[in-house]
Amino acid sequence: MAAAPTTVTAEATVACAGDAAHPSAQVSFVGAGTLSCLTGGTTTGTGHIDWSNAAHSTSDFSFSLAVGARPVGEQILVATGTVSSGDYAGQSVTFTFQLLNTNPLDCLGDGISSVAGPIEAVFGA
Repeated sequence: MAAAPTTVTAEATVACAGDAAHPSAQVSFVGAGTLSCLTGGTTTGTGHIDWSNAAHSTSDFSFSLAVGARPVGEQILVATGTVSSGDYAGQSVTFTFQLLNTNPLDCLGDGISSVAGPIEAVFGA
């Protein structure tokens, strides 16, 4: 299947190690780009973080996401960007998604509409 214009949305819950002021968060992403579930691709977009701390603080960020196709249907997505406002403003952020058990045969039809897997977030690295 050829790469095509695609809108990507994602939601995740992350637990934060080493930062008592930000124990966990809800993260949402929205982006658009040219993607293929067989060959990967890139997209850009924005995201929002709702921190589950006493202050109920937030962060906003922009990102560029690259999709790397892997054998056996696993996909690795890496979103890199900069926090534009709120907690961690001005710092870099990298989200790595491991999307498990995608079925490559789904690419022959309408494509993959929903997948799940673990996410890792690193700020300021």
